[in-house]
Amino acid sequence: MVDEQEQELSLNPNLIIDGKQYYYSPAHQLAKHICKQTYDEFRLTCEYGFTSATIYIERVLQPGGYFSSTKYEPKKCIGVLLCDVETNRLTLQKTNVNPEKHELHKDDKRQMDECFGVQYEIFKYLRDSDLIRICTVERKERHKMNYVYLINKLKAVKNGRFLHFTGYGTQFFIPKADFKCFEGKKVTNKKKKGAKKNDGK
Repeated sequence: MVDEQEQELSLNPNLIIDGKQYYYSPAHQLAKHICKQTYDEFRLTCEYGFTSATIYIERVLQPGGYFSSTKYEPKKCIGVLLCDVETNRLTLQKTNVNPEKHELHKDDKRQMDECFGVQYEIFKYLRDSDLIRICTVERKERHKMNYVYLINKLKAVKNGRFLHFTGYGTQFFIPKADFKCFEGKKVTNKKKKGAKKNDGK
């Protein structure tokens, strides 16, 4: 369950400086708050877009000492926070995600054991109406297809489960069956520029 203190995080997009109002993206605010937190096994950093923020995890390879700094693994993207300017709603987006099987979700009737994982250190600060968007490429018959899975945090909490991974924090796994699924375009292999057509000559 998410702590009440975490749910009450204010994300006001209207910033007043010297009597003038400026837009301060809630995605930037949330990413900044998340990356200020300290963890023993890793650190979180972020990069800002216009209204979005990309969050990275860097696992600790070697703790620092009196005469040396901490060494980290190369950073790995764990999600992008997108903000809808009109509705002020945030979306946590992950791409190229593969579903994972977990026995703790076992439910043969609803196939609940197939799940998508998101970083709990981000998920816990989302508001109930904020969205999680998972983008995948899956094989359907003979072709690969793009799929988008959507769910809001309020629904995700219902059947989600925690799993801690040493060095990488806590993953919150949400059953694939709980998402709304949208089928996208067929994945095609792009031809290289300048490739000549084989005309049989």
